[in-house]
Amino acid sequence: IKSRPKGAYVYLDGAYKGKTPLDLPATQDQHRLALLLKRHALYRETVEGTASVNIQLKKADKLPRGRANVKVKCSRKNKSRYYILVDGKNTGLLCPQSRLKIPKGKHTIEIYDAETDVTETHEVNVVNTHRSIRIRADSAK
Repeated sequence: IKSRPKGAYVYLDGAYKGKTPLDLPATQDQHRLALLLKRHALYRETVEGTASVNIQLKKADKLPRGRANVKVKCSRKNKSRYYILVDGKNTGLLCPQSRLKIPKGKHTIEIYDAETDVTETHEVNVVNTHRSIRIRADSAK
């Protein structure tokens, strides 16, 4: 499994396998592959166990910046397994994220967990910029 740029966290069927480039033994099965890398879009695909995978990771989406703060908290021991999306866009941010600056209004914050292959969705309505909104990923329980 290779990626450009290299150094992406590799999750295969929910298990952390290391960083790209990475050689793994071939199997006859299909596998869920997730690659996570800061400042890049989340990559997910089903791959054949005998396949050679070479991925050009896309840059994260440009998000509108605002003065409101959203704090996303996740398990400290598995920082590389959570990926944050805002309003359906790839942020290029891995959890925990102490200050996600977004504009006022309604937003959808999604936290993808590469170990469980589950995406939690949190609807937030930012009405002021004086207090942070806190979100905690629960899939690590």
